[in-house]
Amino acid sequence: PHVRNRLSAQSIRALLCLGEWSLLDLISDSDVEKVVDKLEELDSDEEVLLEDGWDRIKLR
Repeated sequence: PHVRNRLSAQSIRALLCLGEWSLLDLISDSDVEKVVDKLEELDSDEEVLLEDGWDRIKLR
């Protein structure tokens, strides 16, 4: 049997990026919590498309 999590490829990539950025100390858990608190609840089948460049890190 196979399990399908119903996440889009973009969502999976976002989660992988967050994990990697966290390991590199580029973001903290509190950064993620602040963003998640501002998100609206989505319907179970609703998908949000992120704009190009959402995964770029601008170092100062």
